[in-house]
Amino acid sequence: MSQLDRPFVTFVYSVALAIMLGYLLVIGKAILVPIMFSIILCYILLESAHAIGRVPGLARSPSWLRHLFTLLAFALILLALTSITTTNAQALAERVPEYEMRLNMFLNNMAERLNLGEEPTWAALRNMMGTDFSLGTATTTLLGVLANFGTNMFLVLLLSAFLMLESAGLSAKVTRAFETREQSDAIIDIFHKINRQIGQYLAAKTAINIGLAVLSWIVMFVMGVDFALFWAVVIGLLNYIPYVGSLLGVLFPSLLSVVQFGDPMTTVWTATALTAAQMLMGNIVEPRLLGRLVNLSPFVVLVSLVVWGSLWGIPGAFLAVPMTSICALILAGFPATRWISVLLSTEGKI
Repeated sequence: MSQLDRPFVTFVYSVALAIMLGYLLVIGKAILVPIMFSIILCYILLESAHAIGRVPGLARSPSWLRHLFTLLAFALILLALTSITTTNAQALAERVPEYEMRLNMFLNNMAERLNLGEEPTWAALRNMMGTDFSLGTATTTLLGVLANFGTNMFLVLLLSAFLMLESAGLSAKVTRAFETREQSDAIIDIFHKINRQIGQYLAAKTAINIGLAVLSWIVMFVMGVDFALFWAVVIGLLNYIPYVGSLLGVLFPSLLSVVQFGDPMTTVWTATALTAAQMLMGNIVEPRLLGRLVNLSPFVVLVSLVVWGSLWGIPGAFLAVPMTSICALILAGFPATRWISVLLSTEGKI
């Protein structure tokens, strides 16, 4: 094989490998998604346990006790969030007929203001757009998604608990797995970088999302939006999705305000206040807390969102940033693939 043919062959092999990996990720979605969520959750729990150890008076507490506390605290939080979301979603489903009636009244009022000859209805608009979408169907689908999400999260929590138990002896296992000390040290160094960077990012991102949820709840409570606590939880969860999540977080409660109040100005004020909360956390608080914890360019973040979302749907959108960051850190640990990590970074620095 000539020197000129080697780059082409390497390129072909790389493309073939990427296609095979993509195919395996798609067909293994049901197995891989809970495992990846458990790994991500394990990072959050371990970093939270380390943060507790930095609190004065708790530094000497045993690590197993801190791990147990964070695990139980997250289980209680998950139970509370599941109860809030399912209860509010059921109440929302019961009020769907009322919202559809208010939506028809809103459309009629808009038709009068625009001097339209025929008063439109929600059913007529659905027929005109050629869609079977209805508020009742959407609410039923939402209930199913929330129930499935709650069940899967408890499975993820169980897997994370076992991962936390395994994390203590990981370095020793890696040392025994490789023949030379240099190889094992390189792998352990990559693990430490991933643990530090991803753990700190996820812990900080979680704190930011909690703050955003609280601000959004205050806004919606003051504006009188129905199910303000439910929508605040949804906004906090959606904010894990870069770019698109913040947009959807403002869109959903704003659309509800349309059918609830039937007043465009109330909807405008609600959307404006929620957008201001998003901008405060996203443009001021988040850059200061996260800094360079996730060293990915905005274009790479957007591409990763598209790629992981295409492979795994909504779960892939949630996992896009941490998964891509982990891949970048692994690529940076080996000389042959370090250049890829440099291209993925913000300023070409790793």
